Amino acid sequence: MKNLNILRFILILSITTYSLSAQIKVVCIGNSITEGWHGNPSYVPTLQKLLGTDYIVENNGKSGATLLKKGNKPYYMQDAFSRALKSNADIITIMLGTNDTKSQNWDNYKSEFKSDYESLIDTLQSTNKNAKIFLVIPVPVCKDNYGIRNDILNLEIPIINEIADEKGLSVIDANTPLLSSCNYFNDGVHPNDLGAKAIAKMIYQNISK
Repeated sequence: MKNLNILRFILILSITTYSLSAQIKVVCIGNSITEGWHGNPSYVPTLQKLLGTDYIVENNGKSGATLLKKGNKPYYMQDAFSRALKSNADIITIMLGTNDTKSQNWDNYKSEFKSDYESLIDTLQSTNKNAKIFLVIPVPVCKDNYGIRNDILNLEIPIINEIADEKGLSVIDANTPLLSSCNYFNDGVHPNDLGAKAIAKMIYQNISK
């Protein structure tokens, strides 16, 4: 009986280990819109619920992060980036650029936005060789706040689309569908519950195809 119980335990452990290893790993890269900020929810938990147990979704957002390497808080310098590099992800979503619209960032280093974005992608691909990468167009800025400017965000969008086209990557447009949904952003920048659910749904519909 004792040996039988041991065998059962080993079998259950093996099944559990296999189930975990068989899960599709999704790594979400971004700023406070991804991480969540001051009571404003992250979309990542909702994305996990939508994808279900066949997936494991990791939140690698960092509040205030910029895509620009010379920005005031480069994503490249954050622990979240280190985790993403080591994640062995199957799918990576990148939604950065919102904080880059601040004057101290864009006005000084806008010419480096494309090359820094390409560098981020290349670095992620160097350690996550089998990952499918999705570039997420940042959500609209319904009200300029915290130095974040929607007119500059609109300048970033064609650059992101150009990078995706040149690298053969998929784009998830989280901007256009929310242009008329400013009630989804209490402070004009960060999504509330409705906004987080809408973002999660858009990402889910694209990565689960």
